Amino acid sequence: MSKRLLKRWVNQIARAVPLRAILVVPFVLQTFIAVGLTGWLSLRNGQEAVNEVATQLRQEISNKIEQHLDYYLQFPALINKINSEAIYYPRFNINEPALIEEHLLNYLQLFPNVNSILFASEEKVFIEARKLSDQQIVLFSSSSDTNFSLFYYNLDSKWNKIKSYKMIDNLDPRQELWYKNIINGKGKTVWSQVSEDLEFEDQLAIIQGIALYDENQNLLGITGVKISLNHINQFLQNLRIGQSGQTFILDESGKLIASSIPDKNALFQSPNSVSYQQDLIQSTMQFLFNNFRDFQNIKTTQNLNFKLNGEQQFVQVVPFNDSSGLQWLIVVVIPESDFMDKIYENTRITILLCITALFVAILLGSITSRWVTQSIQSMSQAASAISQGDWNKIVIGRTKELFDLAQLFNKMAKQLQLSFTALKQREANLTEAQKLAHIGSWKWDLRTHNFTCSDELLRILGQEDNDLTFHHYYQLIHVDDQYTYQEMIHQAIEAGYSFELDYRMMRIDGSIRYVYGKGQSTVNSQGKTIRLLGTVMDISERKLAEKALKNSEAELKQKTQQLEQTLEELQKTQAHLIQSEKMSSLGQLVAGIAHEINNPVSFIYGNIIFAKEYAENLIELIEIYKHSYQPNPEVIEKTEAIDLEYLLQDFPKLIDSMKMGADRIQCIVKSLRNFSRLDESPIKNIDIHEGLENTLLILQSRLKNSVEKAPIEIIKDYGNLPKVECYAGLLNQVFMNILVNAIDATEEYNSRRSELELQEHPSWIKIKTEFIQAQPLASSGLYSRFNRFQRVAQDSIRIRIEDNGPGISESTQKRLFDPFFTTKPLGKGTGLGLSISYQIITEKHRGQLQCLSETGVGTEFMITIPVSQSHA
Repeated sequence: MSKRLLKRWVNQIARAVPLRAILVVPFVLQTFIAVGLTGWLSLRNGQEAVNEVATQLRQEISNKIEQHLDYYLQFPALINKINSEAIYYPRFNINEPALIEEHLLNYLQLFPNVNSILFASEEKVFIEARKLSDQQIVLFSSSSDTNFSLFYYNLDSKWNKIKSYKMIDNLDPRQELWYKNIINGKGKTVWSQVSEDLEFEDQLAIIQGIALYDENQNLLGITGVKISLNHINQFLQNLRIGQSGQTFILDESGKLIASSIPDKNALFQSPNSVSYQQDLIQSTMQFLFNNFRDFQNIKTTQNLNFKLNGEQQFVQVVPFNDSSGLQWLIVVVIPESDFMDKIYENTRITILLCITALFVAILLGSITSRWVTQSIQSMSQAASAISQGDWNKIVIGRTKELFDLAQLFNKMAKQLQLSFTALKQREANLTEAQKLAHIGSWKWDLRTHNFTCSDELLRILGQEDNDLTFHHYYQLIHVDDQYTYQEMIHQAIEAGYSFELDYRMMRIDGSIRYVYGKGQSTVNSQGKTIRLLGTVMDISERKLAEKALKNSEAELKQKTQQLEQTLEELQKTQAHLIQSEKMSSLGQLVAGIAHEINNPVSFIYGNIIFAKEYAENLIELIEIYKHSYQPNPEVIEKTEAIDLEYLLQDFPKLIDSMKMGADRIQCIVKSLRNFSRLDESPIKNIDIHEGLENTLLILQSRLKNSVEKAPIEIIKDYGNLPKVECYAGLLNQVFMNILVNAIDATEEYNSRRSELELQEHPSWIKIKTEFIQAQPLASSGLYSRFNRFQRVAQDSIRIRIEDNGPGISESTQKRLFDPFFTTKPLGKGTGLGLSISYQIITEKHRGQLQCLSETGVGTEFMITIPVSQSHA
């Protein structure tokens, strides 16, 4: 009974399976199993060999790096020990920078593998001998001789300084992090933290140093050896680690300090490109952080594995320590693909053999089964006719099985004809609706990669034939929108999201169409996306209207800006005319007054000389009368009444006092004439200090002490300035405006302070001048971020006028040089002084006028003009 049931079950299965399959499958199956099992065993053995080779290669690379670091880092400790003992010898006098420079240069030449030796003291002295190449040694020095500014010196073959550049103003090495790290070592050799190089900010460096103490354990400074991490980077880059393996070094905090990544400018579009290598290193660092959290927990060598983009990565982490507290981690990471190429090649050969055997089995099965399958050809021909639209084909089977199959086939053909007719009608309706709404549609089957578009979408794209692929459709998207569209498609495929966005399409005639696209995904029972559907609406007219509106707004904004600029120029012109007329009238008035005063004063001054001579003669005559004649009682009485002795002594003093007053009046007249400058050419070489002194002399009455106001002290710090080619009268006007504003602000500020505050913090105005030598404007690696002011292209002079008044708020500073802007009460200021001064300096003299102020501290005006206007 059981045999009958089994036989029936086999027969049922045989009827359900196609005859061709029954004949072909046994040949195919046995061949596939045999070859596939052989390939799997070969792949498994290859992977085991890969693990062993990867471990050996990682260990070999780690050993090379450790050996190199041991050799490269052994010299700093030796040099630091020598220098720490050398401070007790006369040739290493820390108070003699020249001796220290010679000492550092000698040891830099003695140790060819060391590139930099430095010394820094508690007296702010900083000296560094540095080897830029085998043929070039330079010196960096900062001491009292350089006013503690850091200078860069080029040296000749005998170490003589031949050229220097100023790098940093007022360098204080004691404030640097590496100096503090070494001082905290308390006389032991320690490593500083990794930081930017002091002189070359685009490089990273680490310093091993030791603090220096005298016999009384007083801190003298530090000496150290600077290690550039570029050397370690170069060594790591020269290592060959498989085909795409990488190695890098981390410090104990997890900061990347060296890696085998080549120069970032050398980018290649290949798996070994810099972007791929960076991603490999970053992913390895993230993997280590996720596993250990704190890198200081890694005390022994670790062999680890992780996957990146589905590919196995072999990782080895080796701690590297030294006696000076250096704690680094050497990491070597090698992709499995570097070893799997040969294995994959063998696998491909195995697959090829499997396919060949499969093809042979199929061929034999086909030949065997062909004589029993000819009766099925009629059904195939009928199916082909149906696919061409011929629904009248009737299929007849010669056997029972084929007869039943033919009946079902004919019935299915009728149903397909009815369904196809209805579907065609619906498609026609949909096409008409899409044409009216300017909406096209597309469908992309991810399994077959078949991509179809509606007629309306083809019209939008300007395409005639419906032979587009998705890749071709993607290429028609505007290049600026392709990335966003690709991200949307990727999210729809991976996560099953729907999407919608605006983007641009390029038509075949080169025109651009703006479209609004929507899409959604279709997933199978396992949640995997198998199909994407989308619609595209042409919104070009709407976008063009929006663009036209934006252009109109931009044009209106531009016209508004032009009107504002014209108004601003008109205000400046009006202010300049008013102030020019005012100063012209004032100059003529001052010159006229000076001329009128000068005539009588010259007359008085010329006669005082003769009056003094006559008085001296009369006094000599009186003395002769006193000794030669006996005075009578009337003369004696008159002599006592007029106190002749006092008169004879005081009268010459009276004449001298009159002469001094006349001299004073002549000085004032000369200052008034110099200030007005009406008798000189518009532009000439003048002494800036003379103009400042004349301005101060005119304002002397406002600076003196009086009952109503406290005195204002003038502090002068004049530098050695050459003659300056300028408009003297206009420049005096600038000095007068700035000094008057400083005096007004200080007096107003003093009126709000008590007498005790005025005594403890008296008011002052400081005037400082300095010469600025021309420096190149182009940026250089030799200039530090500590340079405060801009470099100039030609020789210039700078005048700083500083007060300790109330200061100027930030909001006021922004409008300080605007025409008609003033903070003074109505009637006390026009708001033109500083505006005109700014135009005189910037436009007339090609210079700069800057205001530096802090509320509650004071204000400083800084004037910078070229020495020569002919080359400005």
